[in-house]
Amino acid sequence: MNAIFDTGLFPSVPALTGYWQAIYLEPIVLSGERITIACAAYTLNEAEVSQSISEQLLNCLYGKKAPKIQNMIKWVVESAKAELNKNGCLSEWAPPFAGVSAGKKIKAHDDSLNGLLNQAFRMTASLSQIAMDAEAEDDEAVPSKQDQQWPNSILDNIRLTNPSLVKHFKQTVPLTNNSKVKYGFMNGSCAINFGLIVPTRLSSTVQIAKAKIFDLQLLKNFHGLIPVTNYSIILGIPRSDDPYVTANIQNRIMEQIQNIKDQADKDGIKLASVHSAQEAAEQVVKIVEAA
Repeated sequence: MNAIFDTGLFPSVPALTGYWQAIYLEPIVLSGERITIACAAYTLNEAEVSQSISEQLLNCLYGKKAPKIQNMIKWVVESAKAELNKNGCLSEWAPPFAGVSAGKKIKAHDDSLNGLLNQAFRMTASLSQIAMDAEAEDDEAVPSKQDQQWPNSILDNIRLTNPSLVKHFKQTVPLTNNSKVKYGFMNGSCAINFGLIVPTRLSSTVQIAKAKIFDLQLLKNFHGLIPVTNYSIILGIPRSDDPYVTANIQNRIMEQIQNIKDQADKDGIKLASVHSAQEAAEQVVKIVEAA
């Protein structure tokens, strides 16, 4: 019998043993409805807490309320991290506000702490499963609700921090042959478009980003307007350490971002990568101030 297990037909037990716990939020307190907003994974030597629902998906679910939900999740994640550093688990954790709770402590095995987090996401966070299964892509290069919500979220952040710039968003410019092209932001010196890379729609969102670069190139080559000195695309991308984006998907995303950058460089268009609408809004301000 032992000879069978010595043949290599069965995988070895993963080297790391640890625990994971889901962290739940009731969007409406006492409603009984729960969503997994984060997961914790920990061993005797290390611990991590990671948000399990992307900011882009929060925008789709909650619209203008998404920034407030995101801030709440960040608060919960930081509180859970502090509890893990102090007591080693979340069994006695007192969440920072009502409607938040930690799930059952689950023992697990994997090769890394991120692997434990991935297990937690797969088992408890249906809203993160979409990102983890991003092998199945929508190949139609048609803007989705996510694509449309992205510039709106950037605009919402600008309204709070630099309201004088609001009037320059969503500009439509008449070009040759009676055609009109829409731009995310445009004033006398800057033209900016906004792109968003979504893992579940990688091919289509890359095509849309490249189309936005082409629109900037059209404007750059058209001489009937007041000269613009800065042409930029601000590209929203997943964080490199997001556990719900697998290593394979992350590599494909980075390859596509490089392709987009190569096209932008060739056309003399600057590219800035950001991870949130707030970072995108800050980048708009930087571009305007530097122009």
